[in-house]
Amino acid sequence: MPRNLKNGDVSLAVQPASLTTHSEKTLGPCRSATRAHEHKWEVRWRLAIVVLVGLVAARDIGQAGFGFPDASRHAMDGVLFWDMLRDGGYTQPIEFTKQFYGRYPCLGFPFHYPPLFALSEVPFFALFGLSSATARLCVLCWHVGAVLLLFEIGRRVIGLTGGVLAALFFATSPVVLEWSRQVMLEAPTTCMLLLATWLLLRWEEQPGVLRAWFWAAALVGALLSKQTAIFIIGAHALYLLARWRSVRSSWRQLMLPLATALACAGLYMFLSWRHSIMLTSAIEIKANSAAQLFGRLTGYPRLLPEVLGWPQLILAGLGLLWVWAAKADRKSILAMLSTSWIIAFYAMSSLFDWTDPRHGYIWAAPFSLAAGYSMQRIISLEARRWLQAGIIAAAAAWPLFQTLFSRPYIVWIRSPSLWPFCPVVALCWSIVSTTAISCFS
Repeated sequence: MPRNLKNGDVSLAVQPASLTTHSEKTLGPCRSATRAHEHKWEVRWRLAIVVLVGLVAARDIGQAGFGFPDASRHAMDGVLFWDMLRDGGYTQPIEFTKQFYGRYPCLGFPFHYPPLFALSEVPFFALFGLSSATARLCVLCWHVGAVLLLFEIGRRVIGLTGGVLAALFFATSPVVLEWSRQVMLEAPTTCMLLLATWLLLRWEEQPGVLRAWFWAAALVGALLSKQTAIFIIGAHALYLLARWRSVRSSWRQLMLPLATALACAGLYMFLSWRHSIMLTSAIEIKANSAAQLFGRLTGYPRLLPEVLGWPQLILAGLGLLWVWAAKADRKSILAMLSTSWIIAFYAMSSLFDWTDPRHGYIWAAPFSLAAGYSMQRIISLEARRWLQAGIIAAAAAWPLFQTLFSRPYIVWIRSPSLWPFCPVVALCWSIVSTTAISCFS
């Protein structure tokens, strides 16, 4: 018996061909044409996101030197793997690494920094040569991938308009844009976290053993990008528990892949914790005073305005309130996914005192989804088209203006020449967001 008949919904049950009405025969081609039109716009938006995000984030990518002390170590880790491949050092990797460190004492691999990002730098160094600009180009590709994956997630859980807006909000977040050009691990880590989340959503839509293994492989990739990514295990566990009714018949497919992923990444995490003096000395779980405990518990919320900017933060809060206030939406994918991500990272950040603003790159994604949902709800309200266009254009322009004119951004890139560039980029974002209303509302 079809699932809809079991649930008592006879109207949605599959009917024999002989009982198909004329109107249903007519609607079939119309639905196909509508889906083809939506797919065409999805492809266009993907291309637009790649071009616009790449242009904005690639500004001054060729500047000399590195803007953060750890960036040189991340770059040299990639140089190590490139030299190992080019000179045949992979036949004796330990001895080669010792000799390399003797010449260039600037490595974070193997224990302090995971190897995934360093390995991803190898093809870029092979194609474009060894330089700080090449290392930044690698980070830029990870950043564009993260924005695209957030668009795909938003498109599935909110809608096409909401997915576009969520991607724009994420790409224009002050901290995200600031660290999208630094040779650091936040961009590749976030990209792998969003890939794992997207694969989990695909598995929930259509369970399968192969999809479960893909999800587990993405989890391993996230953990081998940055140790901070360990929170995603708790986030996905909370999400699956909240969505238990939809996954209870196939959750066992995830057990073996998850156990394998934890075994693979867990060994590295243990060795990293055990042998890295820099890592273990920087982590202090026990709070020494009530003031320190209070600082940890409030550190995450206090960073929200700096990471997201006030316009996006207000819209994200409104979106979360909106999705939880509606009874029909409380157990929706958006509500469960955003809430589980926020709760899991808050718990881990409070435990390990992750108060560095650059970590905001990792946890900005659920807030951007909520902001995109909020704007989509505003678009759907009964209002004049010009008013809707003005609201969404302002919401897209404000975070970008705040990002480009804020003191930390100018300090990090050290380029006052960006100031004339700001209104042009903000206008582009406004045009893009206004076009989204015209096409999809």
